[in-house]
Amino acid sequence: MTTAPVVLITGSTDGIGRAAAGLFAGRGASVLVHGKDPDKGARVFEDLRSRSPRAELDLVTADLRDPAAIEGLADQVRDRHGHLDVLVNNVGVFQQRQALTRRSSRPRSRSTRSLPTG
Repeated sequence: MTTAPVVLITGSTDGIGRAAAGLFAGRGASVLVHGKDPDKGARVFEDLRSRSPRAELDLVTADLRDPAAIEGLADQVRDRHGHLDVLVNNVGVFQQRQALTRRSSRPRSRSTRSLPTG
């Protein structure tokens, strides 16, 4: 286990998440790079490694639309690092499901919004 802060940035293979991963890695944090595509995650991991060769990096993959994958991600983090110091909940998950409620005949949207930490 590391003494550096352990940081998980969901959705860190693109955009703001990728930039945040680079900043945390450059400042000495132990960064968990997350994405749903293992190949893309590996490319980002290698790019971060080349930019911050002394950084502690780990790659975790999970499709956060799947509750079982979320639990698996939490298990990976706990097994590999023991804890999290920082969670940057950057990933965007949008699931459009239509549901009628008893109170209203108007459809409602439901979306997944949380990452259980076990």
